[in-house]
Amino acid sequence: MNRASSRETIEELARHFTGLFPEAQCSILDTEAIRNAWGTIERVRLDKQIKLTETSSQLLVPLVDPSTNNLLAGLKLAFDRPLDKTETQVARALTRVFN
Repeated sequence: MNRASSRETIEELARHFTGLFPEAQCSILDTEAIRNAWGTIERVRLDKQIKLTETSSQLLVPLVDPSTNNLLAGLKLAFDRPLDKTETQVARALTRVFN
């Protein structure tokens, strides 16, 4: 079984991010929801990306299939405040390590 396609994997990623950002509202997104939220997917290393919407203070975190580099699921974290540069760097680093 591909670990990336397991429900437990996205739940584990959610636990890591809610531990890192306990004030954020965290939602798990299925494949269709993360693809719709992410928007146009360019041929980049998605496993090393996060997407921050500064106007709405939302952070999208992808869970990527390592064999195809396709989005399988993801997280949406909503904040009541803007994230600073260090917080986004930490989020990106956790995403890279996790993926």
